Amino acid sequence: MPLPVDPTQTFDVVLDSDAGKPEADQVRFRFRYMSAREFMRTSDLADKTPKELEEDYGAKGVVEKLFETIKINLEDVLMTPTVNGDIEDLLTVGEAWELFYNARRQSRLGVAEKNASGSPSPLPGDASAEDASPAESAATP
Repeated sequence: MPLPVDPTQTFDVVLDSDAGKPEADQVRFRFRYMSAREFMRTSDLADKTPKELEEDYGAKGVVEKLFETIKINLEDVLMTPTVNGDIEDLLTVGEAWELFYNARRQSRLGVAEKNASGSPSPLPGDASAEDASPAESAATP
């Protein structure tokens, strides 16, 4: 079954600020995988500069668009104690951007990468490993 339509296929995102805490104290944001169409809907935020976004939407509109986009595939917020309210009441704008980029990156995984690795595959243009130094490259046959 394709990942976007399989309700059992989800992934969790933990913000950097919670990463060092015991798992029971971490807030986890559970997402389902995005379809290609949904992924394209998120591209507007990912592809434009902050200045272009502000020109298109205004400062308040950028924040509204950010949270609207996060909600495309957000399934649940797992935290103890449970806090009722909208995601907009839980996050700073900076944390929302972090969540957006992490969820978008992890949603790109295919089944093979998901099963083979605990880390997301690189986005186009990202290096998957550091370049070897010239000395190391010269020593390699």
